[in-house]
This record gives sequence, structure tokens and C-alpha cells, in this order.
Amino acid sequence: MKDILILLIVKSLGFFLSRMPYPFLEKLTECLAIIFLAVPTSRRRLLLSNLTHAFPEWNYSKTLSVAKESSARMFEMGFFSLCYPFMSSEQRRKTVFYDKQTSTKLKDLRVSGQPVLMLIPHTCLFESLATSPFFRPFGERSLGAIYRPNKNPVLDKWITKARQKSGIKTFARKEGVIGARAHLKAGNWLALLYDQNAGHKGKGCQFLGRICSISPLPDLFAKNSNIKCVHAIARRLSFFRTKLSLEILDNFEQDLSAVLHKRLEHIIRSHKNVLPEWLWGHGKWKINNVPIEFFSLQNKFLDLNFQNRTFASKLIIRVPNWLGDIVMCLPLVRAIRSQRPDLHITIVCKHEYADWLDALGFSDSLVKINPASFSYLKKFYNLRNQYPDAYLVFTNSLRGDIESYLTGASLRFGLAVRARRVLLNCRYFPEHKNSPESHQSKVWHEMLIFFGLKGDLYWNPLSGKPTFSKIIHAPSKSVVRIGIAPGSSNTPAKRLPVVTWVRVCKLILTEIKSRGLSCTIELFGTSKDKVICDEIEKSLKSEFVLNYAGKTNILGLFNTFSHLNFLICNDSGAMHLANSVGTHVFALFSTTNPNRTGPIFNGPKNIIEISFKDSEKCISEVVLCKFKQSL
Repeated sequence: MKDILILLIVKSLGFFLSRMPYPFLEKLTECLAIIFLAVPTSRRRLLLSNLTHAFPEWNYSKTLSVAKESSARMFEMGFFSLCYPFMSSEQRRKTVFYDKQTSTKLKDLRVSGQPVLMLIPHTCLFESLATSPFFRPFGERSLGAIYRPNKNPVLDKWITKARQKSGIKTFARKEGVIGARAHLKAGNWLALLYDQNAGHKGKGCQFLGRICSISPLPDLFAKNSNIKCVHAIARRLSFFRTKLSLEILDNFEQDLSAVLHKRLEHIIRSHKNVLPEWLWGHGKWKINNVPIEFFSLQNKFLDLNFQNRTFASKLIIRVPNWLGDIVMCLPLVRAIRSQRPDLHITIVCKHEYADWLDALGFSDSLVKINPASFSYLKKFYNLRNQYPDAYLVFTNSLRGDIESYLTGASLRFGLAVRARRVLLNCRYFPEHKNSPESHQSKVWHEMLIFFGLKGDLYWNPLSGKPTFSKIIHAPSKSVVRIGIAPGSSNTPAKRLPVVTWVRVCKLILTEIKSRGLSCTIELFGTSKDKVICDEIEKSLKSEFVLNYAGKTNILGLFNTFSHLNFLICNDSGAMHLANSVGTHVFALFSTTNPNRTGPIFNGPKNIIEISFKDSEKCISEVVLCKFKQSL
């Protein structure tokens, strides 16, 4: 009963609209387009997202202008589908204009007697071709069309009957392929929309700079050498009126579907207004976006070239606020970059980390933030205009969740030990319940595996741009460079007393000299650690001590640490940074668990667990013993 009621409403609406003058209907489509763009819906977002990805150089007003026209054309298509069953033959005849050249081509196709495969892009009035009395072979041969059945069976029956009444033989897309091939082999014509999203069963392709799944049907139907393939596009002239353009595809590569998409891309980019009658609001690029498979590329796309990611789908990665945590998540960022080379990756980080992360080359762009005040959240809201496809949160805070929500990303991934984080729509709950024995990098890795990441992580040291490449100097009879990082910005409680560091430095200087070697003790830390480093320098009173506390940025430390022979430090960002370039680290753990936050990269490292109850003599002797074993 419900289906019949819907059918009656649709037929009544179609009859009413078919009696309205075209200028009125055109104004109505423009009004509906304005309303459509004013109301936030998933379809509106899809339309604006598609245009923004395809033309990132446009400003928002330009995107909105084209979106408005495209929306009007979308409503025009809907109106035509409702109206044409009630059109007279004279009205149908006037819907398509045939110039002399096109008429000649159609005549030649009819005379040839060959089966013709009409390959049609999804423009707003494509259906006018099928209803036009001249777009067919004539005589005993007929025009067939493959269509997608409507979900409402009663409505679908009425639509199919209307198409058949206009002389079209219809074939359902799933069940009618065999019948459609037989129809072609009998010398008939077949119309096929080639540019719809083909889902998992389609072939991998790049279209307007993004991966998409294209239909294999054009290649399937074109296998017979006797079939004539024709690219037919209904170019809009005015309301309910189009001009037919035909291109005979005599010589094409084996991959006909890809050839057709290249032609369509050329038509779109060469059009003064990017062909707004093409249906920009459909999910052409809706592929590889299922949450549980997002972080690995489907096999069908592996052979594509992704050097230019200007127009690609967009992933934003929000790295943690602390240096050590950032280093621990970098193998995961590197894995995402490797397994999703098609994505345009933007890293969001505090401003002091931007130059260093840029040098590593794991992202295509960076957004610098200063979370000292909530005003910085405007940056995330402004990212909405870029229509990011996904957002990965490595922070574990409500503020990080708010940031992701403000961007409007369709997929928002994050780790949740307890069922909170309501602003993330894709969450992973670890089975081990955040066990202290599970390293933070491993927990993140499990999360990304759940969302599709494949294979093991690479734990070899990072290599940034060539000017910051890894350089390891083994101890020699030249100068042995030993770094000391006594601070810990995020947790001051992890710091050892100054007297302990002074004793460690003295013992090491004595040991190095006893071996006939020269060395330097280089002190590192942030401006907050400068007081500690100054006290150590003052207590040592040695010409071999160099104090760089508060004088270097992260990128400078990254380069400097790669030249050190050893770094002795607390559980800190400096420890992770030195470990990331392969420098031998001696990491002193007191209040934290090395199984949870220890150095992760392959390279020489000594984990020394101590207690603040131990005397500075005991601690320094343990450090010296480990150090002597490494020389």
C-alpha cells in the first residue's frame, strides 16, 4: 500500500510538472539549489567535497557558485525523469538537437549495420538521448539500455514501463548483462553509463587526481571486434534541451574504461565552468573509505602513480603535544604514508615541531598550532573548507576530539580504552585495557591494524631530507661526542638530581681520558631545562663541556644527535629523538616503565632502571659500567 501511494504521488507530481512552462521550472530548480546548499546534509557535503578536491585552487565563493549550478542541474535531471513519461512525441523530439556532423555520424552508424555501444557520461540530461526518437538504429534493430533498478519495486515498474514505451529495451545492471550482450551481438545498439562508482567489483583508476572504481562493462561489451564503440555526451543547451556530441572510438587501448575517463576528464577541465551538468554530487570517489580497510590501499590501485597528490583524498593526522610521544607515533605515520600513497596527508602539530616534521617528509602539508588558548580552534574549523576525508587522533584528550570534530572529517579515528570519546565516529578499544606492559607504539599499531593497516612496522632509524641524513661516528682517537639531556619537560618528576648528573659526567670524562681519547660533554635541553644544565656546567668547570640548553630547535637537535656517539638521558623526548636517528642512548628510567615508553627504533640502547632511593654514587657507577661496556 505504501509503495502504491508513493507511485501515485510521483506520477501526480510528474504530470503537474510536465504542464508547467520551462522558464518556471528552471527558476524552481535554481531556488531548490539555493535551499539545498543552505541546509547541511551529507549530499551537500559530498558535492562541495568533490569540487574542492578536484579544484583545490578555487576559493570558496567559486566552489559555491559551481555547486549551485550543479545542484540546479541535479534537480533538472529529476524533473526530466518525472516529466518525460507525460511528454508528447513533439516535446521529446525537441529535447535533443542534432547538428549536421552528428546527424551524418548517426546515419553512417545505421547504414553500417554493426552493433553500436553508446558510452554515455552521467550528465543531467543523459536520459533525453534514450527518449529522443532519433537516437536509435531504426528498422528492425532497437536501442537497449542498462539501468540501475529503483529500490521501490512499484516505482521501478512504472519507470521501466515508461522507458519501454519510448522504444527502449531495458536490462537491469546486475541480472541483464547476458541479455545485453546478446542484444548487441544481434546488431542492435546499447546505451551504457560508464562513469558511475563501480564499488569493490570495479577496476582501479585515477580520475581528476583521485582513486575511483570504474565499471568493467565497457571492456566486457567491446570484446567483440565487430562492435562499434561511440562516446556520446548530451551537452546541455537550455532547460530540458541538449546537443548530442559523438566521437567514434576506432582506435583505443585495451582498457576502454580508462580511455573514456581520460576523455571525460579532458572535457571537464577544458570546459569554461567545469561541465556543471555532470553530476558532481554523486559518490564517484566513494571507494577505499570503509573504516576497517581505510589504512591500506586496495590491490586494484597498487599500480597507479601517486606522485601528484594535489587533488587526492585528504587525511589529517594530529600528532601528540610531547616530543617523545611524537617520535613513538612516527613509525605509524611512515607506515600510513607507505600503504596509502594516494592520500594527501596533513600533519597537525605544535609550531616548534613543524620544521622537523617537514624535514622528515612523511606529510604533504603541515598545520602549526599553539594550544595555549582556545582561539587556536578556529584553525580546525577553517579546515572544514578543505573537506578532509579522515582524521587520525594520536592525542588522548577531549580537546583533541573537539579539534577533529570541528574539521567535519567523515571518518575520525582514535584510541579509546574506555567507552568515552563520543566525538570520534571510528574508535578502537584495545583488549589489553592499556596494560602497562604494552608499549604505546604497539597499542597504536593494533588500532591501525584494526582499521586496515597491514604488515609489520619498520623500526629502522628515520631518514629525513638529504641534508639531515643519518651519520654515525664510532668512538675513535679523534673526539668522542657525548650528549647529556638531564631534563624532562612533560614530567619533571622523572629528572635526576643535579649532583647525580655531575658525578656521571666526571666519571665519564675520567674514563675517556684514561683511554687516551678526547671527548666533549654536550648538554641539551629546552629553555625550562636551562637552569639544570647551567648548574651542571658550573659544577664541572671543564673546557670540554658545551652547554646548548635553550639554544637549539627540534630540527637542530635532530641533526646534532645524529652526530653524537652517545646520549645519556632520562625517559624524555631527547631520548626518543636520539634513538630515532640511531644514536646510542643510555636511558635512565625511574618513575616510568620502559616497557611502556622505552626507545623503539633499532639501534644501540641501554635501558637502566633506577630508583631515587639509590645514592648518586650507586646510580653513576651503574651508568659508568654500562658506558664502559659500550666503548
